[in-house]
Amino acid sequence: MSRGDPSRRLFAALLIAIGVLIVTLSGLCSLAALVILVGSAAQQPSSDYLQGLGQLLVFFLVFGGTPIAAGSALIYAGLRVGRGGTPAFKVDRKVFDTDPPA
Repeated sequence: MSRGDPSRRLFAALLIAIGVLIVTLSGLCSLAALVILVGSAAQQPSSDYLQGLGQLLVFFLVFGGTPIAAGSALIYAGLRVGRGGTPAFKVDRKVFDTDPPA
């Protein structure tokens, strides 16, 4: 597939769009839950509640950060596919030459 191939561009656009949706929705969900949690902590400033706040922040990083990282990886993959990427290795065409030596 060449760089201007429509199927490559479509696949890259789909990867980017799905990645942006995942990052946006996961980020908004984590942000809303964090705002609710901090609001509750402000109303009940007890030491037990604040200790639990730290544990819940780790919870948000694990369960909110994982989809954000996956969405970011999809965006990166879509950008790489759209640009054409760079080959992992260079193929020496002389190795596959079928003409017998003269």
